Amino acid sequence: MLIDGLEAIGLGKNLDKSNRSRSSCRGSKNLLQNVNLSEKKSAVFLPGRSVWIVSGLKIFECFAPKPDIVRIIPQISLDERNGQQAVMWQARIMETDYPDIDIAQYIEHSLLQVTATPDRVQQWCEQAEQMKFVTVCVPPTYVRQAADLLHGKTPKVCTVIGFPSGTTTAAVKLYEAQEAVEHGAVELDVMINLGLLKAGKTEEIHREIAQICEETGQTVKAILETNLLTDAEKRLAAEICLDAGVAFLKTSTGWNKGATVADVRLLKEVAKGQVGIKASGGIRTIEQAYDLIKAGATRLGTSRGPDLLRQRDRLAIEPDN
Repeated sequence: MLIDGLEAIGLGKNLDKSNRSRSSCRGSKNLLQNVNLSEKKSAVFLPGRSVWIVSGLKIFECFAPKPDIVRIIPQISLDERNGQQAVMWQARIMETDYPDIDIAQYIEHSLLQVTATPDRVQQWCEQAEQMKFVTVCVPPTYVRQAADLLHGKTPKVCTVIGFPSGTTTAAVKLYEAQEAVEHGAVELDVMINLGLLKAGKTEEIHREIAQICEETGQTVKAILETNLLTDAEKRLAAEICLDAGVAFLKTSTGWNKGATVADVRLLKEVAKGQVGIKASGGIRTIEQAYDLIKAGATRLGTSRGPDLLRQRDRLAIEPDN
């Protein structure tokens, strides 16, 4: 990733402002080599919405249109620049389009631990309504409770079918899906049978998913568990599920590692805009969330939704003290 759209001023190592020249960070080779965002660069934080990035013998000032663009993590040492005492920081620059994303509208607030209790379901539903998440995803046993708690409210009720292995029979999955809909679920995350996929029994997978889509009439997301598949198998599974009528392709259950940017890009390429992409599992930081969205995710399945919003809202250029 590169800085995109930040106005920058290149300065000499002595900060002689009379010699500064304006330039765009994007495409300017003398500005920290476009600042590779996979690395952390030392920086001096000065008052106002600017970050002084130190690289070798030169210091550059980037003006952030929005504070969220820059995440600053404190470092110990102090430095003196231009008569001002400044704190040395590590700066991580995020692309300027990130802060404009309403992250809450992507989040499916997931509670799929085997130890989930009714009290936790209530907590998850209250959080989802307060933070305006798109769904609450709960096990089938809690669908009726979630539907009662969220009746007339913004978040929808989602549940999982054949979860997490996908190895129950097609008839059992269909019954589970129909019962969930009767109890109030309007979105169904269905785990496909990976054994059938690897055995080449693609027609059975298609028939199973298509029947659930047709007989429930609800939003169906096919869980592919991409971490257990080759790229060729991911493409094949996605194509089968697209043809069967799903509304979303979902990367993972979260039980076998989680979503990756590469897999989201692959599914987006296969989907060609026909369906949504749900990235799920292992989403712990706002940077991960933004990267997955930029790669093509239209939903994020995570139990850490409230923490992601706290990370988003934290004043990025304000010291913790």
